[in-house]
Amino acid sequence: MPRKPKDPNNPITKLRRHLSSPSQPLTRDMFAKRYGFSVETLKALETGRYRLTRGFAIKIGVAVGVDPSCLLENRDPLVDWNGDPITPETKPALRHLDLNANARLQTLIKAGFAAAKKHPKGDRSALYVVLFDFWLAEVVTELEILSPFWEELFVGADASDALGKDPVDRFKKPQHYIEHPKEVRIWDYGFHKVVAYGLARGSMFEYELRKLVFENLTPSEVKEYDVPVPSGGEEKIGEPERIAYRRFAKGNGIDPDDHDAVERAISAEAGRRFLEKEHAWLRYQPKLLSEYLT
Repeated sequence: MPRKPKDPNNPITKLRRHLSSPSQPLTRDMFAKRYGFSVETLKALETGRYRLTRGFAIKIGVAVGVDPSCLLENRDPLVDWNGDPITPETKPALRHLDLNANARLQTLIKAGFAAAKKHPKGDRSALYVVLFDFWLAEVVTELEILSPFWEELFVGADASDALGKDPVDRFKKPQHYIEHPKEVRIWDYGFHKVVAYGLARGSMFEYELRKLVFENLTPSEVKEYDVPVPSGGEEKIGEPERIAYRRFAKGNGIDPDDHDAVERAISAEAGRRFLEKEHAWLRYQPKLLSEYLT
């Protein structure tokens, strides 16, 4: 089969040409190594076997510093994010901005939400939140960062944070000495399964911890501690957990007075149950499972 000729006007071919110096042409191999792309993908794009998509143009734009729009529109000359022609000295996209990325992101999200609330035809903040969930799910999937994204949420958000509740909400109901385990409903946490499940994971782990406490208390102990904490009764807060943890330790051959060992063992057992349920749930989400295990 004859080799397909290279199109000198192809935007990727032109980009390599603009990034080349008079003494050193930028080959596909060099471009791939420098910017983190596959040689095979570059070849397919340059020969027209693959179409340049918006998503891939953005990836190249971020890595190289070229404006993705000019790649997609195949402008001549190709320019960077500031509108300046691409040269061998062009820097990656984020170096064009003097920014604190975290502060910038928070500012933009808050401004977008505030603007949605002030929509001239009525509050659109709920729609903004739904669209944000779907956008975020698309981004973490596209970047193949599902597992670290979920782990960040697991470490960084407690149950009330995940549900967007104000801390004062925790004290609206009378505090009991013991809190019944409550099965977590994933869709209470978001509008896209990637985001909702990521936010729900911390509560799912807490659910397993609470179940372990109840499993290691007798019915009479549950009845005794399932009462509101009276004024002056704060010294007994945590008592059911202490009883349950000691009983769990004795049943598993752990010194009940070695508090660190008991805590680790309880957490490990709750984690085992949590992961068992997680893997069962993911089996029904084949695409998510493959990304999670990547």
